[in-house]
Amino acid sequence: MRLGHVSPALLNKLVSKDLVVSLPSIKFNDDKVCEAYARGKQVRKYFKLKNYASTLRPLELLHVDLCGPMRITSRGGKRYVLVIVDDYYHFT
Repeated sequence: MRLGHVSPALLNKLVSKDLVVSLPSIKFNDDKVCEAYARGKQVRKYFKLKNYASTLRPLELLHVDLCGPMRITSRGGKRYVLVIVDDYYHFT
């Protein structure tokens, strides 16, 4: 679900009339958007699927992703995971 927030004008009205307990008495700007609101409004675009390999030989194009730090360590004590996918064979 997307996040929704009240407008800064409404927040300023609540502060001026002292209608909310423990709301800080500051002036809220219209030009600033909080980070959670901006992330909630982002829309993910999907790539179109293709039925052919765009590479001509193995190891020509690699997709690399680094994940971590993980809460639970591996048996070797590592907290990061490196995933490499070959575009030709789709081997991980």
